[in-house]
Amino acid sequence: MTNGRRMSTDRFYGGIENRLEILFDFLSLLNKPDAEDGGVSSERIVNWILTNTNAEEQSAVERHLSFIESIGLIESEGGRYKLTRIGKCYLRDRDSLVLYNFLRTGVKGFDTIVRTLAIEPRTDDELMELLVSEFEECNMGTSAVAKRHREWLQAIGYVERIDDRNRLTDSGEAVADQLRGVSSLTLEPGSIYERTELHSRYGGSRQSGIAPSRDEPVVFLFTGGSGEEYGYRDKIRSDGTAIYTGEGQVGDMEMKRGNRVIRDHVEERRELHLFSMEDAGVRYIGQYLYVGHFFEELPDANGDPREAIRFDLSPVGEVATPDSFENARNEDVKTLEADPDRIDDPIVYQVPVKTGDGPIRNNFDRTIIEGVDRDRIEAVYDPPGDHKTLRIWGNQANEPAEEGDYLLFADRDGRHDGEYTNLARVAHATVLDDETATAFTDAVSWGEVTDRIFPHVMFLEPVYEADCDRASVWDTLGYSGWPNDTYSAINFDRRDGNFSEEYDSVQAFVEEIQGRQRYPEPSIPVYDSLSAACDDVRTKRSRDDNRLTARIGEAVIEDWSRALEGFRPSDEVSPARAATFDQVRMVYEFMEADLETAATDLGTGTLHPFTDAQTLFLAVVRNAQDDLGVPGGPLNQPRLNSIFHDSYTIDEPDEPEPPTETSHPVVDHLRNGQPTVYKFTAPPEYWLSSVEYGSVSFEDRHRDRWKEIEEGDVALLHSRAEPSIDEFEEQRAGLIGVVILGTKFEKADPWWLDEHEADREFSMIASFDRLFLTSEIDDIDTSLGIDEKDRSTINRELSALAANCLPIERANAICSDIAEAAFPAQGMFARFRTDDDGVDYDRPRALIEAMANDLSEVATVNLHKPFEGTLTEHKDEILGGLHFPGNQGHEILETIETALNAGKHVLLTGPPGTGKTEIAERVCEYLADRHPYLFSNSEMTTATADWSTFDTVGGYMPTESDETDGDLSFTPGIVLNRLKNNRTGVQSNELTIIDELNRADIDKAFGQLFTLLSGQSVQLPYTVEGEEVELTTYEDVDGSAEPHQYVVSNSWRIFATMNAYDKTSLYEMSYAFMRRFAFVRVPAPEFPEGDSQEETLEVERTVKDYADEWGLSPDRNERMAIGNVWRKANHAVDERAIGPAIIEDVLRYVTHHEDEIDRPLTKAVISYILPQLEGVPRRDTIVRKIADVDEIERDCLERAAQEMLQIQLSQNE
Repeated sequence: MTNGRRMSTDRFYGGIENRLEILFDFLSLLNKPDAEDGGVSSERIVNWILTNTNAEEQSAVERHLSFIESIGLIESEGGRYKLTRIGKCYLRDRDSLVLYNFLRTGVKGFDTIVRTLAIEPRTDDELMELLVSEFEECNMGTSAVAKRHREWLQAIGYVERIDDRNRLTDSGEAVADQLRGVSSLTLEPGSIYERTELHSRYGGSRQSGIAPSRDEPVVFLFTGGSGEEYGYRDKIRSDGTAIYTGEGQVGDMEMKRGNRVIRDHVEERRELHLFSMEDAGVRYIGQYLYVGHFFEELPDANGDPREAIRFDLSPVGEVATPDSFENARNEDVKTLEADPDRIDDPIVYQVPVKTGDGPIRNNFDRTIIEGVDRDRIEAVYDPPGDHKTLRIWGNQANEPAEEGDYLLFADRDGRHDGEYTNLARVAHATVLDDETATAFTDAVSWGEVTDRIFPHVMFLEPVYEADCDRASVWDTLGYSGWPNDTYSAINFDRRDGNFSEEYDSVQAFVEEIQGRQRYPEPSIPVYDSLSAACDDVRTKRSRDDNRLTARIGEAVIEDWSRALEGFRPSDEVSPARAATFDQVRMVYEFMEADLETAATDLGTGTLHPFTDAQTLFLAVVRNAQDDLGVPGGPLNQPRLNSIFHDSYTIDEPDEPEPPTETSHPVVDHLRNGQPTVYKFTAPPEYWLSSVEYGSVSFEDRHRDRWKEIEEGDVALLHSRAEPSIDEFEEQRAGLIGVVILGTKFEKADPWWLDEHEADREFSMIASFDRLFLTSEIDDIDTSLGIDEKDRSTINRELSALAANCLPIERANAICSDIAEAAFPAQGMFARFRTDDDGVDYDRPRALIEAMANDLSEVATVNLHKPFEGTLTEHKDEILGGLHFPGNQGHEILETIETALNAGKHVLLTGPPGTGKTEIAERVCEYLADRHPYLFSNSEMTTATADWSTFDTVGGYMPTESDETDGDLSFTPGIVLNRLKNNRTGVQSNELTIIDELNRADIDKAFGQLFTLLSGQSVQLPYTVEGEEVELTTYEDVDGSAEPHQYVVSNSWRIFATMNAYDKTSLYEMSYAFMRRFAFVRVPAPEFPEGDSQEETLEVERTVKDYADEWGLSPDRNERMAIGNVWRKANHAVDERAIGPAIIEDVLRYVTHHEDEIDRPLTKAVISYILPQLEGVPRRDTIVRKIADVDEIERDCLERAAQEMLQIQLSQNE
């Protein structure tokens, strides 16, 4: 790479989360040219960016375009832009490695950061110090360069930030492996080597241009020689980058075999090493990274045009360039140095076999587990040895394994899970010719499951169980995943492994992991259990007169039993107990020779991994314990193994420390709330819908159980191993989480898969108030219903669901230890009970504590689901107790329902007292109760003239604590607190009611929320944990929200109210704000204007209808008088009316007093109606009209109006 690279990056658009999506859309624009020259005009590009991003200035747009062009994604000429060849590759494949190479080859410092983070996590400031130390021009006084580098690495998925520290993801680690090296190659760029010697040492085909090795994690690439005769056109540029043509001599090249290996080499943890073919040998150019590929028409071996794959490669570290070896054609060939440390060690080949059905699994079961009858293959090949049943493995390797090498078989479960199962020594190996290989493949029945033949045949003896933990082995070797090949040599010299620190040799490793011998059957018995060993020893020792027991002594065995009581391997033990265990060990060591002799004489066997002497000692002591009936703990294999290896620790504390209790919210809830505790059991796919809807369901036959559940009860979630549908893969059975239950309701729509496909109905729902899961929740897509997902997606999500679960075997053991009762796994529902039918808290508490470290709190509301419901069908439930004339209540709800389903916020307008706030509260309460998977609650606040974005959005405030000492930190405001629980940090979705919205200065109070309300994400000028606070939409977040993110759910709504008296405020709101709301009018009742008897009676009837709804009984005179006041007030000035709620207060006041109506009515008008007129234009007209009512004491009203409203009734209007 050239030194002319720039030092800094530009961010482009969209923030870290959306940057690649916007970049992809931008590149897609360039892929649709607007002219014959294939380019897109700069004017069109600038307009697109200004329209589709948060860009504001053309100069900034041009700067970003210049950056994207400088790293090679695009190119321009004459004011027109188009994609480069590798830019098209990125657009086509969206491969993060391609984009990373654009960045590393165009900007300094990316490799430096990745190499450093591979060692340990670093902050932005620490990374900046590193860049300054390596690049002088980077000394800019801030950490901006490192931060922008890091943001790009985050965007492409190579870096994640945790607590202000940056660390590599798995994908980032794969790239770091390339930069620091994963192989043991020690070649010098520019030197010439003998190709035969190269392959003998490191593996790989001697004939292929692309030669992957099974012995080393490398792929050798050879250029030059006779390649051009077959249409290969390779080029090594002066800056060390290279164009390399893929393999395939005739016809269009395909992305398979060697071509696929080049493209996927980083994912498969293989290095690319490029060589140039010369007369004297092969010249080593250096190590390379795949940059991308493009397709180009080149002639094939027959001279016919074909589509060739052309790989763009960039160097890793020092490489030889054409200038450096142009004049060095006659130099000597280098000889590879010998490797004496590995000369006598066997090669161990990993053979990972995928779980489930498949040809390799079937062949493994047939020829390794079951074995092959000798007579089936003798006609084809003369097998070694004389066993009647053979263990055979085959593959398509070109070279045979060496006698004494080993195959380490494994059950592979995905890329990162599984266990080693068997270790087999290669007793004989050969590569058969094609005809013999075909006959051999048929003879052993491999041909029944695959069309391939396997010329490389290995006869295996002996075969052992593999006694090793996969995770521990990978840690030692420096591995992070299974190889994609099913036959690859383990590299014990990886630079990021510590094998040499753990083992003296490969042979020592092999000996350690040898478990029980499976084939051939050992000459001495092998016991399957301790009880089998004890029974066999008891039978055979009758000839020995129990002399071994007598040599130990009954009293000693009693002491040992008392010391063993409650002991678990790796426990902390007292000094006295440790002294007893020392005695056990010394007695065995003293008797070991005699025990070996006795085992041979008696013909007793072994209990893996014990020797025959250790097994005899264990059985003798255990039988003696049973015969003597001594109290205490029995000796078993794990306990004796711990004593032999001294794996316990001795506790000698100065003072005993009190036991610490696990702190978990559900444990605290059990302790403080004393709820009933249940367990729910279901097949794994059921729980995907439970996560999607934050609830569990019941069929009608379980209605009684549903009714028993109360809000605040606790339930443990148990997932069965077997799905209810055969197409789904079996999962690990266990506990996947725990919930605190919330409200109950009934539904009609299908949510669970059995409702969609098995015609079942789970109509009764118990929602989750809080949900804690062990699952990999970010791998479960809750934006789609289970009926919308294909089977492969569901299988992936089932694996994520069962990840980290508490296995049911362990749950049973925990329950048995606590209460001598197993986990209640049977049945769909069960309650944890004590023997006296009380609530059992001991078992649930112990189970939750066992899961605590793996439990994460998960949102119970679904970000993605819209509100799709009805309000009008539940009018009586929502508006019960409120009176609306005619069909007015239904119309109001219908308008709100339409707005909610259309994604609008709601603004209720109307005169004071018409019930706007009450309607908003009731609708929100109904929504939260009936749709808890959408809405977590509702909250009401009243707007004020002082409101700013500090109140609605938030800002910096001092925090008082021992640690912070008044430091400033971001504190969310009224709106943001509705989107996230500020105590737990978990996503919430609280409907927001803003009463009297018109009191606030809308632009000042809402600010950045305008952008959010329009459906776009926005960043705030504050930080949380080093990241800018983001207000983001549900569409722009993938997985769980980060601490600095506040996510608006699809269903979140604002309900606002505004008095019609303040209607002028409506015109002070910006159009941008108004168009985000649906305006819902809540009118006051309409009254006739005349004073006829019929019209007066109509007014009186209206007052009576309202009074009946409110439970009041005014007499006719009171109804007439109050109705006249109401009518006069509402007709006095257009658009100035009062609503029923104010009249309700007047009615209650009047009916409470037994005086003549004049005084209480006048007092009620002064107390309840006049305050509503403060600041209202032409309020004097309204008061005069009210004063004209016969029952009003005019003088009293006039004095009050002058004092309260500063008006004189005697003046003209």
